[in-house]
Parts: sequence; C-alpha cells; structure tokens
Amino acid sequence: MTPDEHDDPGTRTTDATEPLRPVAGTAVGDRHPQAGFLVAGFRQPQSWMDPFMSVDHFLMDEPTFRPHPHAGFSAVTVLFEDSPGAFRNRDSIGSDLTLAPGDIHWTRAGSGIQHEEVPTIPGVAVHGAQIFVALPPALEIAEPQILHADAADVPTLTTPSGVRVRTLAGALDGARGVDPGHDVTLLDITLPAGSRLHLDPGAARTSFVIAIGGHGHANRHTLAAGNALGFDPGPGLVALDAADEPFHVLVGGGTPLRRANHWAGGIAMSTPERTAAAAAPYRRGAFGELAASF
Repeated sequence: MTPDEHDDPGTRTTDATEPLRPVAGTAVGDRHPQAGFLVAGFRQPQSWMDPFMSVDHFLMDEPTFRPHPHAGFSAVTVLFEDSPGAFRNRDSIGSDLTLAPGDIHWTRAGSGIQHEEVPTIPGVAVHGAQIFVALPPALEIAEPQILHADAADVPTLTTPSGVRVRTLAGALDGARGVDPGHDVTLLDITLPAGSRLHLDPGAARTSFVIAIGGHGHANRHTLAAGNALGFDPGPGLVALDAADEPFHVLVGGGTPLRRANHWAGGIAMSTPERTAAAAAPYRRGAFGELAASF
C-alpha cells in the first residue's frame, strides 16, 4: 500500500500556540560505548515510540558490525549533516551505496535481508542515527525493499526565523520524504538560538522528540542532548523552543501498531510463530550471501 493524503496524515507546522499536547514520558539515552561506536539509545516499551522500536544516536569511527540479518521491521540509517565521515552500505539483495552527510537509507527488511555498514574512511567518525521501525503485518513478510534519499533530495522547509526542517520520511506540510509504506514521520530539525517551531502531529498519532545537540524545550519541558520526550496520541501541539544556542532534534512518530514485537536475533515479527518461521529460512541461507568487508 502506498499512503496518500487521506491515510497518511503526516505532520504539519502551525502558527497556533494552544493547546500543547501533554508529555507522556521522558527518557535518558542508555549509553553503550564499544570499540568505535558510542551510542545513546532509546527503546520501547515506551508507548510513545510506537511504531518506532528503537533509536540509537551514534558516532562510529571504525568498522564495527559485520554482515547481520534483519527481518520483520525496517532498519533505518540517518547521517546528520554535520557528520565528518560517510558510510558504505551493502546488502544481500545487491545494494552497494555510499551514504554521505544528510542522506537517509531505509531498509524495509520484510521477509529477510543481510546488510553491513562501515565508515568509508576508518578513523573518521560518522555521526548519525540507527533506527528500527515496526512494520504492519502485511509488510513484515513482504519482499525486502531499499529506500534511499540523498541529502539534496530530502525536502527542506526553512521558516522566517531560520528553523530548518528536513522531512526524512513521511509527510510535512505536503512535502514527502521516503515512503515506508505505512504512516511514519521522521524529521531532522535545527533551531537557531532563541527560535521556536510548533508542530501538529495529528490527534491519532504518537510523537517524540530526541535532542541530538544543544538544549531547549519541548512543550515547556527542558530537553538536552541525550534525552527524549514522548507524546501519546491525543490533541495538542508539540512546541519546540531553542535556548541560547542552536538546538538540534530528531522528531518521529506515526500511527501506533499497539503490539508486542517478538525477537530472535535480528528478526522481529508480530507473533512468535512468524518470528520462528522467518528464523528457519535464515539458518538455511535464504537471506542471501554477503561477505564481510573487514
């Protein structure tokens, strides 16, 4: 299914100021440093992340993860525009792309895929976000699909106050990023010092704000790098305000799936039976072959 303006409401900017949507929860990113990879991670079971499963804000400066499988969800890589380095992304269905700063690469893993991402120049850090997004039942068993947008192709809105909003996925004010096939919005927003932006996610949709850099407020709650605020479905706006320095945030959300995700390694489906059914062909090599590059 391809969303249209009726079944993919997306998010809109607005000049309205009230009411503000109540904050459903806050989170401090779990930090798990390992060789070449520093991460502040946010995970379900927060209801306000649904349909997102996880967001890892990372710096990677050397090859870290060898080829590995995914099935049943989307694995998304966003490189922020300030990233010093780039990624090489390879997968078992034939993609071999370089991700430059500002790019987004959306792997809708579906029935199963293997992939590998490594910095193009070891020792030069890549700054980005690794994101897992749950899929509706029909898409979690569909053939894998790759969605990619170069930085120049990401729709960008600039407000009179200098706020930049990059629509990475889904819809904002009629502009559309990559289309994952279900209702998901992902926005990369930079607010200059002292500026503000009001977003209306739609009453039936979740929304969350993760601070990537700087500090400010979301619906009057202080938000600094490594922290997140979430909003359950309901009426009201999400108001972002930068403090006395630029404020960089990642905003996500969409129509919640309201279900558990059943994991087995890199496979996560909506039922244990589907997860087991996907794991068996992976063990037989049905996810394709992908030799490690390091």
